[in-house]
Amino acid sequence: MAQAQPTETVHPAQALLRVENLRKYYPKRSGLLQRVTGAVKAVDGVDFTIGEGETLGLVGESGCGKSTISSMIVGLNSPTGGSIHFDGLDITNLKRQHNGKLCRELQIVFQDPYSSLNPRMTIFETVAEPLVIHEGLAGTALRDRVMTLLAQVGLRDEHAGRYPSQFSGGQRQRIGIARALALNPRLIVLDEPVSALDVSIQAQILNLLKKLQRDLGLSYLFISHNLSVVRYMATRIAVMYLGRIVEVADRETLFAQPAHPYTRALLSSIPSDDPFVRVLGDRIKLAGDAPSPAAPPPGCPFHVRCFQAQPNCAVQVPDLTPRGTPAREVACHYPLTVSPKQQ
Repeated sequence: MAQAQPTETVHPAQALLRVENLRKYYPKRSGLLQRVTGAVKAVDGVDFTIGEGETLGLVGESGCGKSTISSMIVGLNSPTGGSIHFDGLDITNLKRQHNGKLCRELQIVFQDPYSSLNPRMTIFETVAEPLVIHEGLAGTALRDRVMTLLAQVGLRDEHAGRYPSQFSGGQRQRIGIARALALNPRLIVLDEPVSALDVSIQAQILNLLKKLQRDLGLSYLFISHNLSVVRYMATRIAVMYLGRIVEVADRETLFAQPAHPYTRALLSSIPSDDPFVRVLGDRIKLAGDAPSPAAPPPGCPFHVRCFQAQPNCAVQVPDLTPRGTPAREVACHYPLTVSPKQQ
């Protein structure tokens, strides 16, 4: 598969999407009266930008807050704090149903193609719905537009009259992509779009997404726990751990020389066909499980599992700061400086 070309650092003022200090806390209740006794910090101070035509990959373990971020960006969840700006407009607490421009320009493709489609609507009705609501299309114009969208994602005209239960998982995800494209968006949030699909089908959907990006000039926020998929799709990658972003870098830099110990551990988990990697024990095995966001450790959230933690890591939370170049940001007191290939 062809590799995406890295882009230059996106200046916040030029960003299509800008997220600043985004937080989502869920109240933790206990006792007979269900009093609030604390908070589950699902997302705890996240910052990133996405430029025009760029793909930002958001990667991390399950439960680190990736999908919570996607739901806040598209308005399915309200942030506890922070801000979200899209094309210069503050959309943090904006009611999306009252803003037609935002509905057109910001769309999402969900993880599960089986539950994201209404089983009682035909494919024509599913794809046509946003066109009827937001553009008032009807008759021949509506049918032509729907058929064009289906053709764009590799489906045929005869598929339009069928129901979701008559399609495979890959075909259903193509339908979800067609629905997201209906209003000509500028940014699409892709929340684990291929994780529920067979590996052979994953490649087809990823190639389709890249082709659509080239043809339509789309920007993507691509969320996944699969590092190989993120490497293929993203131009820049943000690594999350326990509700925080711990490293941001362009794809080539991140995979060649990770600076955060957690990023290094993630990359070492990628299967290798090199027998010497297995014999020499190049894999990093982290101690224990990730802490609960309901009771995060003090200081750096990763220090309880980090293989090079120092005493001050348990006290002081590291900020996400530039390391080496503005294109790379790392939240670590003692970032790595040696490439995995050189260790």
